[in-house]
Amino acid sequence: MIRFCAVHKSINFHNKLLITIIISFLTIICAVSTIRISSEAYLERIRLSKTQTYGAFTDIIYQNDVGNESNEAKSFAGIGYINACLLDAADNQVLIIGTIDQEAQALSFPGQESLNLSQLKNDACVLTQSVSNDYFNGAVEGSVINFQNRQYVVEAVIDDYGYLWTRGEAETKANMFPPGLIVSKQAFREIISDESRPVTRIILFDGNVLSDSMLTNIDGKRYPNHNIYMQKEEGLYGLPKSFAIVTMIVIVLLAV
Repeated sequence: MIRFCAVHKSINFHNKLLITIIISFLTIICAVSTIRISSEAYLERIRLSKTQTYGAFTDIIYQNDVGNESNEAKSFAGIGYINACLLDAADNQVLIIGTIDQEAQALSFPGQESLNLSQLKNDACVLTQSVSNDYFNGAVEGSVINFQNRQYVVEAVIDDYGYLWTRGEAETKANMFPPGLIVSKQAFREIISDESRPVTRIILFDGNVLSDSMLTNIDGKRYPNHNIYMQKEEGLYGLPKSFAIVTMIVIVLLAV
């Protein structure tokens, strides 16, 4: 009887120890999983902030003076085109006017799908906030503006963009920035035909969608978009990839 009680106590002790170990492991796994979820959410916010500031493209190409046929370039998933022309404005200032196709919009303004800059009407335009303030007395959506003897209805006023995109000194000196006054392809074609001004093209490329070989036959100055790289942040805030493997092994062992 005494021996049976001793054995029974030993079994209870081992059961309690096993339960304690299981609970401890599960607690650790839950805690680390929570940290991982929070870490991934934080990294995603950083990633979104970077792409909204520096663009969602992996590479950018600047082409100088592509001529009046610039609107003929066709975009598809992973590559988009921005055409721009520098025109005289009031008070000896200059203003960049141009077009943005659908894919270039997605790579320029991630998360802003409500606008369709590639389908603007010929008498409509979109302004950046600084252009609205500096050139058109703070024009807002629905305002009518006059530029180069033409009238446009402002369809939207968007946040400034493109100033922090990767570019070289030559591109900066040549004012190769995306347009602050965005119009339809037809309106842009008429403007550059009347003005006989050189047109520059900015090509946005997403290496996550297309092979790098797609850029082989594209002329221009190419720059990688280092600003959106996440290695540093992932090293600081991310959990090792081996964590998931270790977690699965522990769960399997506990199940057995």
